[in-house]
Amino acid sequence: MELIDILDIIIIITIGLFFYRLIKKTEAFKILLGLLIVYALYFIALQTGLERTANILQKASEVFTLGIVLIFHPELRIALRKIGGIADIKVTEEKEVITSIEEAVFTLSKQKIGALIIIDHHQNLINHADNVVSIDAKVTTELLQTIFHPNTRLHDGAVIIHNHRLAYAGCKLPLTGAKRENFSHLGTRHLAAIENAERFGVIAIVVSEETGNVSVVTEEGLTRIKSSTMFKAFFNEDEEEKTWLAKILKNKKK
Repeated sequence: MELIDILDIIIIITIGLFFYRLIKKTEAFKILLGLLIVYALYFIALQTGLERTANILQKASEVFTLGIVLIFHPELRIALRKIGGIADIKVTEEKEVITSIEEAVFTLSKQKIGALIIIDHHQNLINHADNVVSIDAKVTTELLQTIFHPNTRLHDGAVIIHNHRLAYAGCKLPLTGAKRENFSHLGTRHLAAIENAERFGVIAIVVSEETGNVSVVTEEGLTRIKSSTMFKAFFNEDEEEKTWLAKILKNKKK
């Protein structure tokens, strides 16, 4: 197989995966699956010499294809708009996630409810955590507040955010218990945040249960966040920086 053929296959697979992610949770996915089944039956009928059956299935698939275009015209228009503006969507998702986290942590801070939120871009940490509960939900202020409410079963663990989604909750993060002279006054949440930020390159947001203080922890260390304005500035979108970690490291060096 030549290199151009391999490249051709890779492009087709990539496009297929993109559209799968785009429609996997919609009604269009079920209809598309049905259409693929019709095509598969058509191919089998054609190969086995069932010409009349193959002809009927071919006509049916053509009608179904036209029906999909007509029925899902609005969804197709939205999908094409997303393809054209995928960079803008990513930036919007990041801002929405940051806003939801900011609103949640400062509400929890006022109530002195402890919280530990991990932003793990590359899923470096998840394979080392215990008691993991899969959530896979949109990051919202209400969901974060509910998870960390003292009366819920998941409130003692960490929340892990990946790919702009609240991926896991109730996570028990690895903690060696190594002594840290400069942080001996901090509790378990802060120590877990510091250690895992250092080991796995994640970003951790911590709310202290004792004081209500909000802190952000990166590989560069711990920073106390005193206001919502400071929180937003810490995660401020810069045109030349396209990842949260790069933005934070830049701010830390100033």
